[in-house]
Amino acid sequence: MALKLDMSKAYDRVEWSFVHAIMKKMGFNDKWVTLIMECISTVSYSVLINGEPKGLIHPSRGLRQGDPLSPYIFLLCAEGLLALLVRAEQEKKIQGVKVARAAPAISHLFFADDSILFCQATREACTTIQEILDTYEVASGQLINREKTNVFFSKNTKPEQRDILKNQLEVQEIRQHEKYLGLPSLIGRSKRQVFSSIKERVWKKIQGWKEKLLSKVGKEVLIKAVAQAVPTYAMSVFKLPLSVCHDLDTIISRFWWGTQGGSRGVHWVKWAQVCQRRERGGLGFRNLEWFNQAMLAKMGWRLLQNENSLVHMVLKAKYFAGGTFMQATVKQGSSFTWRSIAGARWVLEEGLRWRIGNGTRVSVWGDKWLPSGSTNRPITPKPQDMVDPKVSELIQGEIGQWDVNKLQLWFMPEDVATILTIPISRALPEDIQLWNATPHGKFTVSSAYRLIAERNNLAQGESSSGYPMAKVWRAVWKVQLPNNIKVFTWRALHNALPTLVNLERRKISQSIWCPRCKLQAETVLHAIWECDEVANCWRGGLRDFYVHKLSNSGSQGIRLAFEGILMAPSQIFKTATRERDEYKSVLLTKSPSITRSIPKWRAPEGEMYKLNFDGALFKTLTSAGIGVIIRNSEGLPMASMMSQKPNVTDPLAAELFAAMKGLQLAHDIGITRLILEGDSANTIKALQENDGEYSWLGNVIKEAKQLLHGLEAWELSTIGREANNVAHLLARNAQYIHEDHVLMEDVPVFVQQQLIFDVTHYS
Repeated sequence: MALKLDMSKAYDRVEWSFVHAIMKKMGFNDKWVTLIMECISTVSYSVLINGEPKGLIHPSRGLRQGDPLSPYIFLLCAEGLLALLVRAEQEKKIQGVKVARAAPAISHLFFADDSILFCQATREACTTIQEILDTYEVASGQLINREKTNVFFSKNTKPEQRDILKNQLEVQEIRQHEKYLGLPSLIGRSKRQVFSSIKERVWKKIQGWKEKLLSKVGKEVLIKAVAQAVPTYAMSVFKLPLSVCHDLDTIISRFWWGTQGGSRGVHWVKWAQVCQRRERGGLGFRNLEWFNQAMLAKMGWRLLQNENSLVHMVLKAKYFAGGTFMQATVKQGSSFTWRSIAGARWVLEEGLRWRIGNGTRVSVWGDKWLPSGSTNRPITPKPQDMVDPKVSELIQGEIGQWDVNKLQLWFMPEDVATILTIPISRALPEDIQLWNATPHGKFTVSSAYRLIAERNNLAQGESSSGYPMAKVWRAVWKVQLPNNIKVFTWRALHNALPTLVNLERRKISQSIWCPRCKLQAETVLHAIWECDEVANCWRGGLRDFYVHKLSNSGSQGIRLAFEGILMAPSQIFKTATRERDEYKSVLLTKSPSITRSIPKWRAPEGEMYKLNFDGALFKTLTSAGIGVIIRNSEGLPMASMMSQKPNVTDPLAAELFAAMKGLQLAHDIGITRLILEGDSANTIKALQENDGEYSWLGNVIKEAKQLLHGLEAWELSTIGREANNVAHLLARNAQYIHEDHVLMEDVPVFVQQQLIFDVTHYS
């Protein structure tokens, strides 16, 4: 059975002495405990009477609502209840529930002040639970709200046993459709009914917005930030029925195309097109079905990366005890949660690939492991007589390099060139799976959504070479104009303006002739460009602000059809000119002139040394040049190096190899206090943070970090190219050498002038 607890006035009833005792028991420092208790106990309240604070109330218990410290203090209180439950488990007085024989037993789930307890449906277990709750209430000051606390029994519990236990606990029994942390804890057959509350919440929000005069841009912000964000929480765990997604799309699209009077309006563009990315001719609204799949794929990624998590252990014991998450099958009778998550594995299969460490887990022809290509697999066919080998057979483990002879024997030249760009670490770490759709190799919902959109667009017949109008759309959204004008331009390019021709097609207007010149049909092009009357505005000097004039003139058809109003070109020109000037003045205010100072190289201070590094790509050689210079506090060179790294085609890889080569040089000459400085912000960021853990260059980053952490003292610094010229010149000239070129306390002749310039100009 499952007992969901509800605490009455949870924060207000916390006993301060209990908080103090818990912190002492958990081993907090006495000074820290004193500080926390002062924060809690030095509280006073006043009462507002006729708008004025009166009296001074000093409480003797309770935590302040809204205090950022209070949630953490309350978690400490929950530790007391946890300790009682754990002791009861150890004494075999209660037993947690298991979803499978090999699954971990779960006796409780805690989140803030929400708690669910699990145990066997017996009188003995209920007695123990009651004793635990009584003890916790007395010690902490908490009080269980029996009216809101409820119990759920498994279907194997007999009705008479249920009555006995719920009477013993003095709580109510629930059947279905109850929620825990905002999500349904039980999913019945009618999925549409279970998730109907999401549709109701979105509908209520939109009904409130309809009372306001909102522009298209205002509606866009509300839809993206609020309406389409409402179902996100549920989408991270459950696959919403398509009917619910379609209903939500209908509600949102009617709001978007609706008029200020609340009518449905004309849906000029298909909602599927509106939900495309902006560079593909849409407005960037979410396709809720695709977004749902991306959210579920994130849950799958978390299962892959956190195998020690409770949810992974539970699902593994239940559904893939003898295999992996990606290999598991979905059997009849599986839970709705598992079917939802497993149904999004195709997204992970599309976006995951292996990063080679030692190659023992990766199949040469069966797995995705190449950094480029449409399939991330070798294009060389597998020989029929060859058993599918592992990538480890292609690596010379003793030296940590690719076996070039074997590569040339097994693969076509295109595959050989691609494989050689994959860096191999001498440490030969484990192979890991990374997310191929992001530079840092970590899964993001936005990248998964883009991948899903691309696959669906291809399935609908879009050319794999790309979207031909992408440049046009990028130009529309990049131009510095108010957003409402950009939206108007978007509508014009989609032929989605209420011209008389478009209105006649929809049986709204009977005439198609331009109401100004009365010579041609009023198409979008005629209304905003070709009409002689409209041309007067062009000649008035509004080319640089043309869409503002268009937004005023393009709506004349709908106003004429329904209101009999036709604005004169002179009035359009006057209004557009005024708004143009206002917008220009705002831009000038927001964009003050900035004088950029040229960065200069600065010598390190004290006993520190500075290592400047740079990497340069040589496309014709398919290699990278490496330049390193180490200088002391007087700017004098301690060592310089040029090196050429073969099979490098990525700029970040070139910079990382340069940094690692420089650190190895510093280690070899005995420097232990170092400032590592380069002009690649991405390289410095990769060494500073943990984002590179899943990058395809992660092994290189890890080796560089190990060299850094071996130093006595070190700093990382990013500098402009102008202050990194010595390293830059060394890297560019590395194309003329074939072996590492190292000079101690000296530099090559071609950088001596730059070295002198750095020393004489730093301040």
